[in-house]
Amino acid sequence: MKFILSISLLLGSLFSYGQKYNFQNFEKDEISAKYIYDFSQDEKGVLYAASSKGLLIYDGVSFKLLDKYDGLKDNFVSKIYIDKQNNIWLAYYEGGVTKLVPKLKGFSMLYFKTEAIISIFEEDSQIKMVDVNSKVGTYSEVDKSFNFQIKELFDAKMVNQISLENGTQVYNTLEGLYIEKNKQLQVIPETEFQYIKLLKRNKVTNTFVYELDGVITAYEFENEVKKLFSLDLKEIGLNTKVTDLVFGEKQIIVSTLGQGIFEINFYDNQLGSYSYINYSKSNGMLSDFVQSLFLDNASAFMDRVLWKWCFFAFRN
Repeated sequence: MKFILSISLLLGSLFSYGQKYNFQNFEKDEISAKYIYDFSQDEKGVLYAASSKGLLIYDGVSFKLLDKYDGLKDNFVSKIYIDKQNNIWLAYYEGGVTKLVPKLKGFSMLYFKTEAIISIFEEDSQIKMVDVNSKVGTYSEVDKSFNFQIKELFDAKMVNQISLENGTQVYNTLEGLYIEKNKQLQVIPETEFQYIKLLKRNKVTNTFVYELDGVITAYEFENEVKKLFSLDLKEIGLNTKVTDLVFGEKQIIVSTLGQGIFEINFYDNQLGSYSYINYSKSNGMLSDFVQSLFLDNASAFMDRVLWKWCFFAFRN
């Protein structure tokens, strides 16, 4: 599947809703890669992108490519995770993982032989990974190795997994979404026996959203699972395939194949009242066919206005 032709950098004020955005576009010749599969960002705001040509690193000015010639095991990087120590974990499409430890100049690298990895996360201060066989691997800092085991609670095959701010795990399986609580799994009722392609968490609250059949649903998990809202995307004029979404504190951005992106801004803590804006080729984007999104978690003051970055990978 073709994922990317170019990347856009979206700049916009966070002080008001209904704002105007500026787009900074990067062609594929500038980013040295044609396909993008995952994004992550370190505590300094440096963006990392997994690509078919290696690891792309964007420092806010230009892109740098790290590949096999620089020490990576493979050029086809499919997953990225940056842990709390700012180490960068790369998973390769055909299997294997590399740990990059930042140094004054460059990185030191440690390679691990694994099956293909579908998810990387931290739990109880340990790095864990889920492979294509639904085995969960736990990293031992002492042995510098992973121990993969079948998760006892699961019969269904896992697709991916997210960790909420309070450490709660939400598992996406071929049979629905499950939340782990007190060593027991609780299914989200309307997802049971459903395949959920898009599951995303909010990075500052214990909430998560998923998309199913053109409807976005949000849940919160504190002591109990609480449904916040469901939004039928047809209500905002979205009538084509949803490819990705990102979940900010009071904002959801949705990418589509044919209608650009939709920014949905919520006005209350229950995420019930909202407005939306549609961005497309007609107002500055390179294409209306957008494959993936990333909402930056670092901010900078420019001209006395608080700005955010949002990166888009366009489909050709």
